[in-house]
Amino acid sequence: MARRNHLDDFTRGRMFGKLEEGRIVTSVAAEFGINKSVVSRAWKAFQTTSTAVRKVNGGHSRTTTAGDDRNIILQWCREHKNWATDQWSRVLFKDGNRFSTRSDSQRVLIWREIGTQFYTKHFKKRHHYGGLGVLVWVGIMLNGRTELHIFDRGSVTGDRYCEEVLLPRVHLFRGAIGPDFIFMDGNARPHQTLAVEELLEREDITQMDWPAYSPDLNPIEHVWDALGRRIAARLHHLEYTQQLKQMLIEEWVLLPEEMLHQLVLTSLSCENRKKSGGLISGKAGGCSICTPPLSIFVGQELFGDIGCSWLEIYANLQFPKTPKSISDKTPYRSVTPCSIHRHSLR
Repeated sequence: MARRNHLDDFTRGRMFGKLEEGRIVTSVAAEFGINKSVVSRAWKAFQTTSTAVRKVNGGHSRTTTAGDDRNIILQWCREHKNWATDQWSRVLFKDGNRFSTRSDSQRVLIWREIGTQFYTKHFKKRHHYGGLGVLVWVGIMLNGRTELHIFDRGSVTGDRYCEEVLLPRVHLFRGAIGPDFIFMDGNARPHQTLAVEELLEREDITQMDWPAYSPDLNPIEHVWDALGRRIAARLHHLEYTQQLKQMLIEEWVLLPEEMLHQLVLTSLSCENRKKSGGLISGKAGGCSICTPPLSIFVGQELFGDIGCSWLEIYANLQFPKTPKSISDKTPYRSVTPCSIHRHSLR
């Protein structure tokens, strides 16, 4: 399809001036060498807006503001933070990610002053294009995981998502767990197609309501971090994606089951972990019950002790409480814990 060239504001102003003098649309269009329908639409818009400046269209307008999105996420956290272990055990968390033949994670832990997160000295340049890469898909749940699926060439459409992911993989988990199975699906465009909705309804697969703009809530984000580190340790100037695909398949199988289990458990509240035999690992976040350090499982790298409820911590970080007095303020704080950031090979 040919790209439409819009009239500049100066030309539009000249046209409107001639039309206001009493010239007809056909005459003005012939003088400027423009189709009369274009002149007619511009003239009608001018009579409504009284300005010659064209309104720039940025696509479909958002129905919610950034503040609305944050409140939706907070509400979702509050609704799910008291879920019991048996409830989370029925949820399959899934996500897709791209891995490239070049590693450029360069993770650095810093201490910074409050309100300085956007200072240039706290940024580090990196290459946004990591070379050749592959797109993969995985799913995790308590005591289980799917096979790692690699999307071959081409874009991921709704039909392809149904054929390569939902039918051969998600459908099997639905059959094994039963009608109580819950599928955590993101808000990516291929997941919202009519074909996907019809398949989920036909197979009686329940979807979990997932707030928009909230990838950090998904515990599978830690999986990409762990898998990315393992791949980065093996990368030696790879030139072919076939080698990368083989590494991903091998390392996915070798990821400790204990780590995946704990990633899902971080979504449980302290009270529920106490009931389910939570592990004692010292006080964290004002509670003596928390998941064990994930560094035990992932190359001794710092993930941090995630105390209390993961959802509770996430909500507190996104919506910090106002200090009661100046003495309550702390002059410095560390960067947002690694568990909140999406670290993966880009």
